[in-house]
Amino acid sequence: MAATIGSFSGPFTGAIARHFQKCCLEFSVTLLPYSLLSLMVAVVFQFVPLPFRRGQAAFRQVMWGFGLLGWFGSGILSFAHALS
Repeated sequence: MAATIGSFSGPFTGAIARHFQKCCLEFSVTLLPYSLLSLMVAVVFQFVPLPFRRGQAAFRQVMWGFGLLGWFGSGILSFAHALS
């Protein structure tokens, strides 16, 4: 149950599932910079003025999708490590 609720925590999903075991927590912390980077790039692209007008909304949605994929994808990797 905690892992399901903790899935919003991105890369810490596996650490939560294993009650913050040392190896799982270390793996989650190593994933954190990459997942945060993908999420921050997505957030930046929501506010940066783009040099083109056509397709601007679609581009922003795609970037947001990639950012969320990076965040929640790191949760899947973390959970896979916790299950190994």
